[in-house]
Amino acid sequence: MAVQPGVSPFPPSFPSSRRELRAARSRPASLAREGWADSAKGLCILLVVLGHAAGLYGVLDAEIPAWVLQAWNTIIMAFKPIRVPLFFLISGYFAHRALQRPWRLTFRLRVAQNAYLYVLWVALLGLFFNVVIRPQFGGVDYTWEGVWAQLLNPISHPWYLYALVVYFVIAKLMARKQWKGVATGVAAALYLGAGHPWLPLPANLCGGLVFFLVGSYWPEVVRLMAYRLNPKKVASLLGAYLGMALVVRLLGISEINAAMLLLSMLAVPASVAIFARFQEHNIVTRGLTWVGKRTLPVYVLHFPLLVIVSWLVQNLPTTLAPSGASNIFYLILPILATLLAAGGALGIHAILTRVPVGTWLFQLPAMSDHSEQRQRRNRSRM
Repeated sequence: MAVQPGVSPFPPSFPSSRRELRAARSRPASLAREGWADSAKGLCILLVVLGHAAGLYGVLDAEIPAWVLQAWNTIIMAFKPIRVPLFFLISGYFAHRALQRPWRLTFRLRVAQNAYLYVLWVALLGLFFNVVIRPQFGGVDYTWEGVWAQLLNPISHPWYLYALVVYFVIAKLMARKQWKGVATGVAAALYLGAGHPWLPLPANLCGGLVFFLVGSYWPEVVRLMAYRLNPKKVASLLGAYLGMALVVRLLGISEINAAMLLLSMLAVPASVAIFARFQEHNIVTRGLTWVGKRTLPVYVLHFPLLVIVSWLVQNLPTTLAPSGASNIFYLILPILATLLAAGGALGIHAILTRVPVGTWLFQLPAMSDHSEQRQRRNRSRM
């Protein structure tokens, strides 16, 4: 939905009644991808890479100043309630139309392809980390036994692909009007209890489901976030988020799912509104939109590239190594590593997709002519 400056797709006031909400719900979404959504996805994937890049500090021999580690920990935690929930909200938003189509038209693209990509990249990462180089950070078991376990348990870095399969199947099966609220409520309840001994479910998997279902079942709510939250309301949400984040930080409850869910409920609508307001207005948002349309290669390739960056940093010749822990190099290391990993992933993708076999790394092969044409238009978008 391309929105021209000064032109809103909704009435001039934020929906305050059921009639206005019904009007927004009945308004058809544009067939074109909305620029703000791709821009938001671009930032989210870069934040995911940045979060992993900050793990480089744990494997360096140099003594990093405590204030540098504390600053980066604060930055990573500040974006934690935004990057993955917002990503899944947008993924669900883009999946809304697919839920209304029969299985025969959606199974291959939404289920089979993501399942294929998950198995493929778990195997490729396992091969790379067992034969070429061992990761020293990341907290994932990439031994051959660990790789086999990852096929059923989404604990590896490509877990997002696994989640998309599960989420779409659940959303499709529960797509009847009377079951949508029940499915979302159950997902929220599972997220609140996930991780406890009596509910050994991955918290990230349950939390992502909540936002995917909201985006796929109620796209009109996402559009209201995007186009009807005025600057005053956005500022109020951000203020509430910062206040709540400070309380969570002081109480040390950042690992409690209820706190993360509340923070996400404040930060995600504000983020959507900000991206919608500034879409395509400057080179930064245009660049993020470009990245947001190519998130798949960044997602699956960034971690092995970060492992290579880690090895290079640890094995720098003495003449090239930073002269001290206070060197600016260590302060901006996560940013440099993020740019190298994301840029390298996009470069590798551009090279591989020039040959037919290379495209099999990013989409399900052996498609019919019609499906292949459709996939070419949407290649590498998640």
